[in-house]
Amino acid sequence: MPGSLRVTGRVEATPPPGRTAPTAVDLTVTEGDPRLTNDWSQPVAADFVLDMGNPVRVGDTVKVEVKAQADGIDYKGRGQATAPRQLTDGLGIARLGVIRIGTTTSMVLVPSFLGMDLMAARGLVGTRLNVVQGGEVKTPTRESEANTIYAQSPESRPGTPLMLPFGSPVTVSVFGPWDKLVVPQMKGKKVRVALGLLQGKFKAGHNRLGPAPRGQDPFTVTAVTPAEGSEQEKGITVTLSYYENPKVPGVVKKPLPAAEGIVADAGFTPRPVSKGPAPEGQKPEVVVDQSPGGGTPKEPGSPVYLHYYESPAARTAAAAAKPTAPAPGPAPGPARSSWTTSPSAARS
Repeated sequence: MPGSLRVTGRVEATPPPGRTAPTAVDLTVTEGDPRLTNDWSQPVAADFVLDMGNPVRVGDTVKVEVKAQADGIDYKGRGQATAPRQLTDGLGIARLGVIRIGTTTSMVLVPSFLGMDLMAARGLVGTRLNVVQGGEVKTPTRESEANTIYAQSPESRPGTPLMLPFGSPVTVSVFGPWDKLVVPQMKGKKVRVALGLLQGKFKAGHNRLGPAPRGQDPFTVTAVTPAEGSEQEKGITVTLSYYENPKVPGVVKKPLPAAEGIVADAGFTPRPVSKGPAPEGQKPEVVVDQSPGGGTPKEPGSPVYLHYYESPAARTAAAAAKPTAPAPGPAPGPARSSWTTSPSAARS
């Protein structure tokens, strides 16, 4: 004979690592006839007591379908029992015991992406997880940080693995590119060479120190700011310090010997050029013109032509010092034969 039935049991859930277990489940109880069902909501990890309203016969199977959802993960479980044979018009109890539910969603263990670049992170998980970039793009403090991931959400932690449903998004934040470059070594190099080393990396600034002193090569880098070998942001100005060509000293109206000394001391090569004997009223041995003119920048060692007039005495002395050709001897007479003619030969 049919009678009333009480179904008892308990639902326990086992979530994936790093996930929160559901706090409540939905129960669907089928009482023998599949068309006869009852639905309840029940807390997880708590005993449930269900009083069935439909008649149940001895030996009928009582089935309980359990469903739950938490953190986007679906859970399912099932339990069943047979109606007590002693069931009469009174109350019978079908004890289901513990029904354990687990996830039916395909889960993926979330790795740590920290220190990887974005392409490597996506390649690591393929389509199992959707790695998306978000958050602030930070400026790296060293080159090894450039374009790498510095944060992710959610993330696995040491000793606390995390699993997500297949295809779940994981948001990562990355450092920006490394825009710093090393300032090249340029001291002692010609300015044109240094400019080539800076091209495409830094802007070039010029600190011209003036004419090069004696012994100093012009247009040779003497200092670099910021310092060589330092890491600097791409595109900043790197200043080159160097001397330019020395200027030719002006020595017009100076005595020729003194002018030659001044030109030589300035690092140039004096080249005296005589304009001939000094005309009346013109001091001899005095520079009357020079080429190039005073103040002209020229490379060290360049010739400087010093034009001057000679003194007549010096001209005469120079002429007298020239060697003279020997005087020509007498012209040779007609050639005479070494033969003599005897008187007898002449008469015959």
